[in-house]
Amino acid sequence: MNVKKHYTILSLYIFFLLLGIMYNHFTDINDYVRVSNECFFNFNKVIHYVKNNGFVYLLLCLGLITYRVTTVINIIVNGFMLGMYFIPMIQIGGFAFLLHGIPELTALYIGAYIGFSSIQGILDDKKKYLVMFLMGNLLIVIAALIETYLTPLVF
Repeated sequence: MNVKKHYTILSLYIFFLLLGIMYNHFTDINDYVRVSNECFFNFNKVIHYVKNNGFVYLLLCLGLITYRVTTVINIIVNGFMLGMYFIPMIQIGGFAFLLHGIPELTALYIGAYIGFSSIQGILDDKKKYLVMFLMGNLLIVIAALIETYLTPLVF
């Protein structure tokens, strides 16, 4: 595995995560409203989360053919938005969002890894990248199920 690729992805994400946290601190965005649990526990929500996160996942993977542009933009936006709402989410629900956040962020990291790969690298190791791509998709579905059915019980 390419250490430089891992370092680049994590560095970008952490930088914009911290920038989002600082933005929240200085603008005092703490009007995060808790949503009723009745909005959850619905299979349509699972489909909604799979579509939204699946789209982001595909955009991350598409960095492979967009000279990493879609991957970098998504890392920046995702890191910043998570950072911006990190403190309000903890204040409202503690770390309950980590239940679905861990598989979701892992899937998005896999997508970023694919997006930072070269076409030649993928062609040289098709099986590895196919397994990674499918694993990322599976994690997106698992995260959607957890976010719909488990997180609201804890949150």
